[in-house]
Amino acid sequence: MQLWNEKQYGAWVMMGTTSIISALYWMQYYYYHYWYGSYSKYAATEGNSGWGYMKNAYTMWGLAESVNAITLLFQWVPSAIVWILTATNVDGIIWFFVVWTGVMHYVDAFRFVIVSIIKIVAFWYDSDTAVNSYKGLEQTYKVSKSHSLAYWDFAMEWMGFMVSFGMYLDLHTIIEDMEVYERRAIEERRGNGNVVVAGDKDDDLRF
Repeated sequence: MQLWNEKQYGAWVMMGTTSIISALYWMQYYYYHYWYGSYSKYAATEGNSGWGYMKNAYTMWGLAESVNAITLLFQWVPSAIVWILTATNVDGIIWFFVVWTGVMHYVDAFRFVIVSIIKIVAFWYDSDTAVNSYKGLEQTYKVSKSHSLAYWDFAMEWMGFMVSFGMYLDLHTIIEDMEVYERRAIEERRGNGNVVVAGDKDDDLRF
């Protein structure tokens, strides 16, 4: 860390702060929307707790939101934990944090496609009575849990996009510099190039 420049340190701070905020937000979101609530209150799960997830996945829109929220939870919670551990200044942990940020980009792409397809299907599949049906003349019979997209859901998701994609190039230079420093250390140990130290790798064997 002592050798990082301002851009690298700034990218590390921004990505870490975003990871912490996003992890806390999506954990609260998951608790309130998916963990919190009784199965017996909804017709989709009444008398069958083994199918409890149906209170959130009975509608296509609810299923899409479930896939979206749970995927974001599994993205940002590990990111936050690993970022905290990077404070130990262990190269392996820092390397994993940067690589994990890159992996999240692919996860985001798949999540975007899958969630979008399910929400398109929801336009034709879902109906108003799939959430609240009629009990007599009043529409008060709860079939499944209602899910709606709030402003802060949108804001937090796109904040993660902007930071992870916007800061990634500066963040990736950290592990690029690690490779440079490693090569320099190997060259110093080799001396004039005629001595090969056990454990050193030739450049043509590097991936």
